[in-house]
Amino acid sequence: MRRFGSAAFGWCVATLPLAALAATEAADEMVEVDAQHAEGMPQLDPDTFASQIFWLVVFFALLYWLVSRKILPAIEQILETRRRRIADDLDRAAALRAEAEEAYTRYESGLADAHAAAQARLAEVRERVQTEQAERQAKLDADLAARAKEAQQRIRAAREQALAGIDSVAVEAARAATSRLIGVDVGEDEARRAMQAVRGEAA
Repeated sequence: MRRFGSAAFGWCVATLPLAALAATEAADEMVEVDAQHAEGMPQLDPDTFASQIFWLVVFFALLYWLVSRKILPAIEQILETRRRRIADDLDRAAALRAEAEEAYTRYESGLADAHAAAQARLAEVRERVQTEQAERQAKLDADLAARAKEAQQRIRAAREQALAGIDSVAVEAARAATSRLIGVDVGEDEARRAMQAVRGEAA
């Protein structure tokens, strides 16, 4: 805008001689005009040309002063205000964009962290369930093994008890049969040894 003001001032200064020359030529031409015609148009009176040129110069000077000091600064201020407003709007838009990108980055990071935490929690729960299931299975296996062993022991004891009862009955039956058949009373120990001998031969 300052360059524009300087150019306007140069143009005004350059036009002043031309305006003065044009006024002088017009004055020379008007000298030849009829006096009556001159009396009808005071601005064509050669006696007023000097004052007209003076006021023309004054008018151009005032016009330049008005343009350079009032109009051009106002225009420059308006343009500067508009430039600053545009720059502020661009800065604000850039800041908002940066904030939006930062918020999106935080959202993506939070989403990734939540997904990772969920996966870790799921793996932890799965591992705990598997551990508890393995512990329950091991406990169940141990319980079943203990019950099977106890059942085998009970079966063995019942078998031994049953066999002992059978042996006693067999010994008594053998003693009774011997006493009836041959009339000899055989002792319990002797009859038991004889039965064991017979069982051993049969085996």
